[in-house]
Amino acid sequence: MTTRGWSFGRALFVGVLLISVILVACGVVAVSAGSSGNSAEAARPVPARPDHTVGVLASITGPFAKLRDGKRPRPKPKPAPPRKPTAKVVRIMPLGDSLTKGYGDGYSTAWTVGYRADLYNRLTAAGLKVDFVGSQRSGTTTPDPDHEGHSGWQIDQLSRNATRWVKRYQPDVVLLMAGTNDINHKTDLAHAPARLGLLIDRVLAAKPGVMVMVATIPARRPPSKRAAETAAFNRGVIAQVAARWRAGKPVSLVPMYVLHPAADEYRDAVHLNHCGYLKLSFVWYLYLRRSALNTIRRPWPLGADPLRHPTCVPPR
Repeated sequence: MTTRGWSFGRALFVGVLLISVILVACGVVAVSAGSSGNSAEAARPVPARPDHTVGVLASITGPFAKLRDGKRPRPKPKPAPPRKPTAKVVRIMPLGDSLTKGYGDGYSTAWTVGYRADLYNRLTAAGLKVDFVGSQRSGTTTPDPDHEGHSGWQIDQLSRNATRWVKRYQPDVVLLMAGTNDINHKTDLAHAPARLGLLIDRVLAAKPGVMVMVATIPARRPPSKRAAETAAFNRGVIAQVAARWRAGKPVSLVPMYVLHPAADEYRDAVHLNHCGYLKLSFVWYLYLRRSALNTIRRPWPLGADPLRHPTCVPPR
């Protein structure tokens, strides 16, 4: 039921207001009647009492006043969407000898970056945040020149320092390729793979959970007097890695012996040139691509394939 020209809300508000005024008036009359009965008591000051009527009136009319004015409660602001977690920086330690340092790479200098610059570019193109780590720095053509490649060092020399390096730089992944200089100097070749196994164990102990990727050494430029020793060493490396893999260690094999670079992709009998190192980088990348480092659940981009489609022009 509505009054002409009045909304229901406004009529209800006026009705409640009239009732409240009547109640207040009745209270005033009652107080006046009580005080007129005794003049002495009327002259005595009466302590002030809190006026509960106003509070009651406000509690009654408040909701209707909001209804009358057409006000609506403001909606609560929506919570901000959760931030996406930032990608973890993967710390990678290239560990080895002059093939890790990069001897033979480049057109104007013998010492540059080897496989490291191309590998860094491939990994970042795949969406990874990468930090190469190590006590050594070489190469002016890479955004990250850090590594642990020591020219001329044999396995034992690397093994004596591996614990200190790994504890200091805390790599998530170690790319290990060593043994060329043991073969060059014919240092107890029968036990060279076992020495490499000890080096692997020291890396694993220095940082539990570190992923160690162990590469066999590349074939030498043919014809080579060390071809048989190189092949035997690589077979021993495969056995050392397999034993640790079967034991549940985070170790994997990268078969660099399958590269077979062309004769014009070597700088000398052992070291590669820029084109040879591009192939070395690509094999590292292929095995990192299929490792536990790939957490995005999709294949990384393959990029240029220097094994099947070589486009590099060897330096003269």
